[in-house]
Amino acid sequence: MVCYYCFSIIYVLFLIFMYQHHPDANPSDPQAQKKFVQLQEAYNVLSSPKERAQYDMKISSNNRMRQGTQ
Repeated sequence: MVCYYCFSIIYVLFLIFMYQHHPDANPSDPQAQKKFVQLQEAYNVLSSPKERAQYDMKISSNNRMRQGTQ
């Protein structure tokens, strides 16, 4: 089941963070470009159901390995 509410929240938060971290809005911040690119990459993953599912599986697997369970 697709959660359209979740996608709309992700989109709104993405826009807020993009405006806050845009390199043109932060010319004195040398990390602004890096943050901007990271936000774009994160949004691309979270906005795609297929890529988000892969990401969730990867995170779940990593958490199980850290806890010592399979």
